[in-house]
Amino acid sequence: MKLTTFAEAKFPKFGTLIFLKIYQMKTLTTFLFISILFLFGCKSITVNPEEDLAQTLAYLEQLELYQYDLIFEGRQGGVEDKALFSCLFDHTSEDTLVGTRFRFEVDSFLFAFNGEVLFEKLHEEKILLQDQTPSALTLNSNLAMYMSPNFLMNFIDEIINNPQTEVQIVGEENIGGTQTKKIKIILNEFLIRPYRDTIVTKGVQNIYELAIDEKTKAPVQFTVYFADGGFDKGTFTNLKVLENVDPDQWEITDVPMDFISMSWEEYWTIRRAKQEALVGKHAPDFILLDLEGKSFQLSKLIGQPVLLEFWFPNCGPCVAAVPEVNEIADLYKAKGLKVAAVEFSEVKEKYILDYIMKNGMETPTLVKGKEVAVNYGISGGPTFVLLNKKHEVVYVRLGLDMGGLIPMIEEVL
Repeated sequence: MKLTTFAEAKFPKFGTLIFLKIYQMKTLTTFLFISILFLFGCKSITVNPEEDLAQTLAYLEQLELYQYDLIFEGRQGGVEDKALFSCLFDHTSEDTLVGTRFRFEVDSFLFAFNGEVLFEKLHEEKILLQDQTPSALTLNSNLAMYMSPNFLMNFIDEIINNPQTEVQIVGEENIGGTQTKKIKIILNEFLIRPYRDTIVTKGVQNIYELAIDEKTKAPVQFTVYFADGGFDKGTFTNLKVLENVDPDQWEITDVPMDFISMSWEEYWTIRRAKQEALVGKHAPDFILLDLEGKSFQLSKLIGQPVLLEFWFPNCGPCVAAVPEVNEIADLYKAKGLKVAAVEFSEVKEKYILDYIMKNGMETPTLVKGKEVAVNYGISGGPTFVLLNKKHEVVYVRLGLDMGGLIPMIEEVL
C-alpha cells in the first residue's frame, strides 16, 4: 500500500523571534542553545491513513450485535436513487454462510437471515418468500449488505496490505454532526464486491472514499465512485451496540392475511413459467445498435444458433455470471454460436462501458433493449434465451444454470 503523508511545522512566536535575532549572537554556545529552543518549538504532525484504516478495522472487528440506519444515495445512468434502511447484524452466530445473521428493512421489502433460512417480504407484490438453502451469492447481493460495516470490515482487511492499493487523507468534513476524516482509496486494476472474490479490472483504477469518526475511528460514510461521475454512497447513523435482541428479528413472522407465502423455488418457477411460454415459438425479431453504433438485426442470423443474455448494470447475479458467459462465447464461437448481451434498463452508454470495463465483460453488448425485453417477457437479469438455427426459442431461464444451459447449446449446434 502506498501512503500519502505530510508534515506540518509550526513555529511558536518566541522561537521565531529568537531565530531572527541569531545574527546578533556572538558565541557558538548561545547559537546551539537557541537551536535547541527552535527544534523543541516545532510541532510535527504525520498523517498515516494506513494506521487510520487499521484502527477502523479494529473497531469493526469488535462489533458483535448492533443496529444502525443506512442512508443510501446513488446516481447511475443519469438516474438518482435514495433509500433509508434499518439494519441489524449479529456476528456471534456460528451457523451462517456469511459470518453473520442480519435484517434489512426498507419501504419496498424486508430481508432477514437467521443463519440458515433467508426470508424476504415483498410489500408491493404481497408475497413472503423463504429460501431454505440460500447461497452466499444471494445473501451478499443485497444493496444493504454492499453498504454495510460487515462488508467494510472485509474490504479494509483485503486492501490494507495490498501493494495495488493507494490511500490518502483528502480532508475533513462534518457529517450529520460527526467530525470525520476522509480517506481516498484507490484500487489499481482490481475491484472488491461482497458477492464475489476480487475482480481484475485491467487498466482501470477503482476509487472509493471512506469517512471515519476522528475520535472513535468508526465508519461514518462509504462512497463508491464510477468512472463516469456516478456513485453509490452509504451513510451510517444511529449505530447502537446491543446486548440481545428478540430471536424473532431474524425471521419474518408478522405476515398480513392478504400476503401469499411461498418458497423461492415456487416464486421463481412462477416467473420462469411466464418466460418459458416462449419456448417452441419463433423469437421476435428486433434491431438494436451495439456500443460501436453498428446495427444488429436478429433475423439476419437465421441459420445460426443465438444465445441472448438480458442484463443491466448494478445487478449482482449479472456480475457473477460474466466469467461463465465469456467462457461460453469463447468455447462455442468456432462452432457457430452467436452470443449477444442485451442491456435493457436503458442507462446511459457511459455507465454500460464502466460496467463492462470493471467486470471484464467480453460479449458484444446491444443497448436500448427495454422494448425487446418486454416483447420477450423479460423482467429480471440475467435472463438467458437460446435460439436454434431456425430461431425457435428452445430455452429461457432467469439466472445462469450452466448445468441446464450447456446441454441445450450442444443440442442446437
